[in-house]
Amino acid sequence: MNEMPSLRYQFFGSADSTDVDVVFFVDEIPDTIRLCSALVMTLTQRLTAQKSLTRPVNGNLAVCKEGVLLQVFKGTADELNNSLFYTYDLHIQDFENAISRLLKRDTDLKFLRSARMILAWFTRTRHRVAIKEALRQDIDAKYDVLIQWDFPTLLTENHPDKNILKSIAFQIGQTLALDEGKELYTKKEIALHFPALAPFLNRQETPDFHSLNGLFLLYLSKLNHRCGQMKRKTEYGYEGE
Repeated sequence: MNEMPSLRYQFFGSADSTDVDVVFFVDEIPDTIRLCSALVMTLTQRLTAQKSLTRPVNGNLAVCKEGVLLQVFKGTADELNNSLFYTYDLHIQDFENAISRLLKRDTDLKFLRSARMILAWFTRTRHRVAIKEALRQDIDAKYDVLIQWDFPTLLTENHPDKNILKSIAFQIGQTLALDEGKELYTKKEIALHFPALAPFLNRQETPDFHSLNGLFLLYLSKLNHRCGQMKRKTEYGYEGE
């Protein structure tokens, strides 16, 4: 990609997010993570300067054709596509909604991705050797590590910052809801559906780890059930409807 793409973008996610979540629409996704990251940085700098943004910008890249996402840099096309559609009106936008059609969600893929993300947040703990090994393997190996954790003790020992706790709560709540057939894309929606997650989603100073543990154990139970039924046990690209 030799020419800098025009600045086409859409804001999404929670209305009260501490970051600015934005997806930049491009004609094609660069071939490597390094090139993607560099492009995101460049587009983010342009957007920040253009709109005089003061909050941190969390940028992503996506290819959109005929009102639907075909490819994304971070995450999965189905989740980002539907999040853009459902949260469009929560933000002051500069362009019309690029998404005109919802994608069918892939719940197995959501479990695969969320398990990897939860594990990755604890790679600097005493579990790091087992975690790093599991991250190279399939979902069964990841589950085997997760099921061994005493989650409240792990959190108490390692003092993860509020942003990590918020992200863990968001992934657990979003995944459990999707398993129920509900798509939730904002902190407010998840907190209403799972009130025990609200303190973590809202970055409260002294949340009760045991309340989070109850939903973590439910998440593990649902994950264990899905592991036995998954046709593919490693992450893959969203393959459409």
